[in-house]
Amino acid sequence: MKKIIYLALIIMLSAGCMAKEGNENEKQKESNKPAVTEGEQQSEKAYILADKLSLRESSDPASDVIAALDIGTEVEIMEKSDSKQRIGEDEAYWYKIKAGDKTGWCYGAFLAGEADLEEKAKKSMERYFASDELTVQQAIKMLTAFAKIVEDTALVDEGVKAIRVLQQEELTGEYSKMLGEAVDISVIWQYNEKELNDVEKLKEEPLKEVVSLIHKNGYHIYSSEGEIYTVPDPQYLLEKFEAYMSEQLKEFMALEAVEIKQRLSSDGGLVVSWDELSDRIANWESYMGKYPDTEEAQKAEEHYYLRYLSFYIHGIDNTPAFDINTLELKDEVKASYERYMEKHPDSKACEAVKAYYDILEKNKFMLNDEVTEYLTQLLMS
Repeated sequence: MKKIIYLALIIMLSAGCMAKEGNENEKQKESNKPAVTEGEQQSEKAYILADKLSLRESSDPASDVIAALDIGTEVEIMEKSDSKQRIGEDEAYWYKIKAGDKTGWCYGAFLAGEADLEEKAKKSMERYFASDELTVQQAIKMLTAFAKIVEDTALVDEGVKAIRVLQQEELTGEYSKMLGEAVDISVIWQYNEKELNDVEKLKEEPLKEVVSLIHKNGYHIYSSEGEIYTVPDPQYLLEKFEAYMSEQLKEFMALEAVEIKQRLSSDGGLVVSWDELSDRIANWESYMGKYPDTEEAQKAEEHYYLRYLSFYIHGIDNTPAFDINTLELKDEVKASYERYMEKHPDSKACEAVKAYYDILEKNKFMLNDEVTEYLTQLLMS
């Protein structure tokens, strides 16, 4: 019996030693594996931040180009160069990447991993907009790519605002010139503004082609004082970027789109009803109250709210509030004031309208010296 126990102990001890030896051998194998070189790193997702970025055979700017990668392309980083290289104002590593079925090297100044994507995208966008050669369509392509890969409404808002400035700068009268060359100006005057912006309403093929091109590039056509003009249509950028923009900018541009599609005045007269004018006053005041102390609220007040309120109280050159023969306040204006006070009793504009209405009521709604003096003081305030 003792011999059996003794033999069992020997077997157990031997097995333990073999296991230990096996573990040691595995550790030795691990230590004998070649170390990861400086030029290698784990696979990482990244994005291209320049349009038509060259994918090259090697980390040499003179090496052959394998492909030109579009901005926003998702790639896989496979390797990094041992040292940085300065090219122009940039100093960055070269990265070996896989883009679809192609593998090659690209310069790291225009490549961003997920960790530094927002920072590098913002820097890249600033670089784009600093270029004097950037076109509206190029800017839209760039921002569309960034919007899809960077979850940053502030970045998209800034990009949209920059494109809107670029649209204004691009208005050199070229589109108006193209309209005049397409058909005789007398043909254009046969259409009102709404018809001129509806290709289906146009009969002349050359005119249709030019109008289609103007709309495709995000502009609206209008006429004033015997001239044809084009103006950026906010709806164009809204349709492209509203899914990525802040509510503040979306609402501002939506209100502006209404102003573009149906202008308030033309040739010194209102082209909307007094009630429509009052509704726009209310809408802009509501926006200002919802987003106070913002750049857009300031624009809303200066460009629309105060000007429209002045029109509403004073009238406009070719649409006076008083009958020019009887000097009595027009019935539709009086009814509109009463409607506004009922619909928006707590608004700031209502305070001004009510104060004016009280003066008018006191003077039996006639334009006399007291009413004129009151209007003069309003203009000066």
